[in-house]
Amino acid sequence: MALDLWFASDIQQHITGDLLMLIATAAAMGAGNREFVRGALAISRASCARYGIPWGAVLADVKADLGADGMALLDSTRLIEG
Repeated sequence: MALDLWFASDIQQHITGDLLMLIATAAAMGAGNREFVRGALAISRASCARYGIPWGAVLADVKADLGADGMALLDSTRLIEG
């Protein structure tokens, strides 16, 4: 069995991509999906803790990539402190 190596930056990119996908899904379903986004934030933050990835770094990457609808939905959760 071969050993697969993952770098922290790879894991951070995976968590960021997953969170962006979940926020885009919530935005597509309508602006009333704050609970869905809160759940997405919670699982992403837990993944960061599991792998030792700084939550603030993932959140900064997500904010940089979000469009207006996604950012409005993220802001509405009031859970986006770094």
